[in-house]
Amino acid sequence: MKKLSELIIEKNKYLPLVCNGNGTCGKCKVRIRGCDPENVSELSACEKRMLHKDEQAECIRLACQTYVSDDFDIDGVEILSSEEDISTGDYDEITGCSRGKAESLCIAIDIGTTTIQGALIDNSGNVLEIISGINHQRSFGADVISRIDSAARGYAVKLREIIVSDLNVLITGLLRTVTDKEKVGRVAISANTTMIHLLLGFDVSGLGRYPFAPVDLAPKFGSGGAIFTDKRVVGARVDFMPGISAYIGGDIVSGIYYLELDRRKENVLLLDLGTNGEIALSTGGSIYVASTSAGPAFEGGRLTSGVASIPGAISGVTITDGIRVKYETIGSRTPVGICGSGMVDVVAELRKNALIDKNGTFTDENMTEFAIAGRIRVSQRDIRELQMAKAAIRTGVDILLLESGIKNEDIDSVELAGGFGKNVNPVSMVNIGLIDESLLALTEACGNTSLLGAIKYLVRSNDNTGEYDRLRKIVESSREVVLSNHEDFNDRYLQNMWI
Repeated sequence: MKKLSELIIEKNKYLPLVCNGNGTCGKCKVRIRGCDPENVSELSACEKRMLHKDEQAECIRLACQTYVSDDFDIDGVEILSSEEDISTGDYDEITGCSRGKAESLCIAIDIGTTTIQGALIDNSGNVLEIISGINHQRSFGADVISRIDSAARGYAVKLREIIVSDLNVLITGLLRTVTDKEKVGRVAISANTTMIHLLLGFDVSGLGRYPFAPVDLAPKFGSGGAIFTDKRVVGARVDFMPGISAYIGGDIVSGIYYLELDRRKENVLLLDLGTNGEIALSTGGSIYVASTSAGPAFEGGRLTSGVASIPGAISGVTITDGIRVKYETIGSRTPVGICGSGMVDVVAELRKNALIDKNGTFTDENMTEFAIAGRIRVSQRDIRELQMAKAAIRTGVDILLLESGIKNEDIDSVELAGGFGKNVNPVSMVNIGLIDESLLALTEACGNTSLLGAIKYLVRSNDNTGEYDRLRKIVESSREVVLSNHEDFNDRYLQNMWI
């Protein structure tokens, strides 16, 4: 017999395996029509624990825990993923840009571990179209470590095929109103180091073991034909935003560049809390950077009802009288799950209503989960996931402050990047201890700075020579602080687990 999840992926169907098939996330739910016990394995102990009784009765299974016979008909499987493939972006996210008529087309792309986003722009920086979509490499895990591991197990070619396909679907969406005669002259791609390595077919094994050596932190292509199939893009020049190290990639460099942290006089803290938590602290021109092993909790990964920041994701929650729940969803859609910002609210509200203690433990010993909407629930394990993520980020900030010689009270502004930053409530961040209370009034969302930096790079000059030199200077002048090597890390991490 064969694992059902492997069969689904072999057939080029998308199946989110956030936990890389370890049976801990519950995201790979499928409904099997005509669940014949001769062709399908019995419920595993994991499935009995993670699936509700009514789901079991409907023959809903976890694909990573289910084995099927060699002649199993895959057409009888319905994948119950709530993730939308492609959606139109929000023009408001691109601060300072407006729609306009294209004279010289360019495309900026941000490849995130969870989502990808692209912007079609003219040479003046006018945004003509914004498209977002899921990074379907999630079939091989929610985080970069899972994908590095999958590549080592022989899936490197498959991982590259997936992201190339995703990018070409993105390009098709961006160019849907562009004539066949118009050409894209330039493309800029911003992403973390692992995403770039997988896209370019580089060996990622060096990223997964000490001394964490990348193949190339500043790769360049002469032509888009190496990645794209659309004839309007194959002749484009493709540039990649350079990275600093294995875990401080071009996405954070792009954010530093967009926010001009290398030129600002004040003390600025940049938090990019996606699947991989990255922090930058600028102190009058000196830049300290760090990457935290926060896990994917801020983007809904590994949460029982977690989803990325997609339409329908619960992004804000209020609890009154310990039982009454009010929630907001992205796009005001019917709720499909809860994303990272919603989870921050939930934990803050549970603590405020004395439903959990400072350890993050339910105060009612009979309570194992808290219902938000329908089947969307928050479990004790989900609370622990968020605690570990927020402790990692807060500890990273604490250590960068120590290394720079400044205190929380010396910070002039806090910039929250990405979808999480756009939706999260800073008050809840303070209430769970993610940021210090002194930073509350200074905290603001700054959009997808990875994409914004790529746009800025494209429009600053026609040849980009001077701008690329500036990116290189940012890379060379940034000081990476390896948190795991810091003597204060363990003590501060444990302390920051409190809520």
